[in-house]
Amino acid sequence: MNKKRSIVLMTVLALVCLMLGGCKGSDAEPAQTGDTTATEAPAEPTEAPAEPTEAPAATEPAVTEAPTADVDRSTIYVDAASGNDENTGDSKEAAFASIAKAVEVAEPGSEILVASGTYTDKIYFEVSGTADERITLKAADPANRPLLTAGEGWSDDDFDDGFIVIEDASFITIEGFEIAEYKTTSEDPCPIGIHVCGDSDGVIIKDCYIHDCGIINPGTDYNAHGILVSGDSTGAINDITVEDCELCNLSLGNSEALVLNGNVDGFIVRNNVVHDNDNIGIDFIGYEETYSDPTFDRARNGECTGNTVYNITSEFNPTYEGDICADGIYVDGGDNIVIKDNVVYNCDIGIETASEHQGRSTSNIVIDNNLIYNCLGYT
Repeated sequence: MNKKRSIVLMTVLALVCLMLGGCKGSDAEPAQTGDTTATEAPAEPTEAPAEPTEAPAATEPAVTEAPTADVDRSTIYVDAASGNDENTGDSKEAAFASIAKAVEVAEPGSEILVASGTYTDKIYFEVSGTADERITLKAADPANRPLLTAGEGWSDDDFDDGFIVIEDASFITIEGFEIAEYKTTSEDPCPIGIHVCGDSDGVIIKDCYIHDCGIINPGTDYNAHGILVSGDSTGAINDITVEDCELCNLSLGNSEALVLNGNVDGFIVRNNVVHDNDNIGIDFIGYEETYSDPTFDRARNGECTGNTVYNITSEFNPTYEGDICADGIYVDGGDNIVIKDNVVYNCDIGIETASEHQGRSTSNIVIDNNLIYNCLGYT
C-alpha cells in the first residue's frame, strides 16, 4: 500500500473511532447503534439553596444564681445617720436606718446595737429569744443613749400603747435607751414608754431613761405610763426584771410611772430612780380585771429593792382635782412581795399597801429596812 494512502487511512480510522466513543481492543463490544441524537443535557442544577441562616447559638441552661448566703444575725447594726433599711445590717458599714427593721429580722441570739441618734419608729417585738440565746436591743455606746421620740405629724393613734411593745415574745432584753417627748394633748390614747404584755417571759428592761412623756393639758380622765407590765394573757408573764432605769417628768393621769399589773408571776424591780411625776412612782396591782380569773389577776411573787423614789405628788394632776395622795411605792392587790432597802422621800405617801377593790385584799407583803422621809404619810 502506498505509504501516503496508508497514513490517510489511519487518520480517517482514528477520526471514526473518536466519533464512536473511541476504539477498544479487538474483543470490545461493538458500539451501540440506533438513534445517535445526543440526549438532552441534564437540566442545570436548581439554584443552590441559600446559605443557611446563622445557626442559633446553643441554648445554655438557665443559670440560677446561687442563693445569697444567709446573713449573719448574731450582731445587727442600726444607725439613723448613715444606715439604710435596704442594707444587710450585718456590719457598721451596712447598718439599717431603723430599729424596727432590725427587730423584724432578729432571731434567737441576736444582739442589736443601736448607734446614738434620734429614732422615730415605734418598735414591736413579735419574735422570741430563748433562755440560752436572748434577743438583746441595746445602745452601741452606753454613754450615748439613742433617743426614741415622737415623729413629726403623728396622729393620736401613734401615741397609743408603747413606744417599745413586747407582746407574746420572751427572753428579750432592752438596754440603754432614752424615750422622751412621747406625749400628746389628746385624752384618747394611752402613751407608754415600754409595754410588756401577752404571754411574755424572761424580759429584762435595763438602764433606760424615760422622761417628759404622757398627756399634756388634758381634761380629767386619762392614763399614761413610763413602764407597764400588763399580765393579760392565759399564761402568766414570768420572770420580769426592771433595773437601773430612771423615770421622771411624766404626766400620768390616773396611772403610774412603773407598774406591774394583773397576771404577772415572778419579778425583780431594783435600783431604779423614779422622781418628779404627778402620780404613783412604783405600783404592784391586782383585781383590775386585767385577767379574767381573780385568783391570778395579781402581780405576785416578786421583790422591790434598792429603788430611790422622790418628788411624787398628785397635787397638780388634773385627774385628782387637787387631792394629794400619790404614793412613792404602792401595793394595791398584789401578793407575796418583798419591799426592801428602798429610799422614798418628798412624796405624798411613802409606801402604801391597800386594796381598792371591795372584798379583795393585798396579802403577804414584807416591808423591810426602807428609808422614808419628808412624806405626808405612809400606810
